[in-house]
Formats: sequence, C-alpha cells, structure tokens
Amino acid sequence: MTARKVPGVDSRKTKPKQVQTLESLLARTVEEGECLLWDGYIGNGVPQVSHGGKVVSVRRLILELSGKDVGPTDYASPKCRNAACVCQEHIVHRTNAQHASAMAKAPTRNHDLRAAKLAAVARKGDTKINIEQAREIRCSDESGPILAERYGIGKGLIARIRRGEAWREFSNPFAGLGAR
Repeated sequence: MTARKVPGVDSRKTKPKQVQTLESLLARTVEEGECLLWDGYIGNGVPQVSHGGKVVSVRRLILELSGKDVGPTDYASPKCRNAACVCQEHIVHRTNAQHASAMAKAPTRNHDLRAAKLAAVARKGDTKINIEQAREIRCSDESGPILAERYGIGKGLIARIRRGEAWREFSNPFAGLGAR
C-alpha cells in the first residue's frame, strides 16, 4: 500500500525556520581579549548562521539587527583581522568597491606563509635541485614527465623552469626582462 498524496499538503517534515536575535548571536560567542569569537559554524572563513531559512554572515546579520542599512552586495568584515571575530565594535561596513580595494592592499595569510616557507628552504639550502640542474632542464630535449622523474620534482616546476618563471638567473642584467 502506498501513501496517498493530498493536494496542497507537503508531506515532508520540515524544520521551523530559525530567526536570530542579537542576544541569540552573542550567546554563541567566546570573549577573548577585545574580540568576541564566533563559536558556531564558519564557512569559507566567515562566521555563518541560519536565519529565516537562509545561511547568512553573522557579521552582516549583527549590522542589520543593530539597525544599520546593509546593501545586498555590501560586506561586513572585522577591522581586527580576526576571522572569527563578530564583535560589533570591530565590524566594518564596506561597499563592494571599498572591500575590493581593502583586500587588494592587504597581504593574504597564504602569501605570508608561502613566503616564510620559501625563505626557510633558501636558508637551509634544502632544495631538490640546484642551478646547474635547472640549466640542464632548460637545455634538455626530453619530455617534462621524464625530467620530473629524474630530478624528483613536479612536472609543473619543469614547465616553469623552461618558461623562465623558476630558477631564473640574474647574472645578466637583462635576464629577467623577457619573463612576466
């Protein structure tokens, strides 16, 4: 026997839509120094919560619940640079253009980590190849996969060496002019 569908009645069980308040949001934070750190879900580095059936940014919602007019393309980001901070005093309301400008000026965390790793490798002299091997790779007629296996490095690095993007030599004052 199969269940009969009744027109106009949804037989699926649905959860009631949650509506957040400033108090319910602040109850899900932990105070650390001057910051209030979000103790809930963080997606793509942004504290998020379900509100009215949609997943929204907690910072944006705090601005809206505080009575500030936030446009649909505007951003709410922390001026303290702490990704989990949702403290009302730390939230900066920016238009799309202001946000893009601020992000272009700010160094990214990944950039800083990568620079630190590269500097550490350079200090240790722990690279897998040396400048002579890079010269051999540039002059070789063998395929990238064969060279990658021989030198124990990735095919992408072989390609970058051949294009002059990696292991460039600057003994010639004009050596870097041809590469991007």
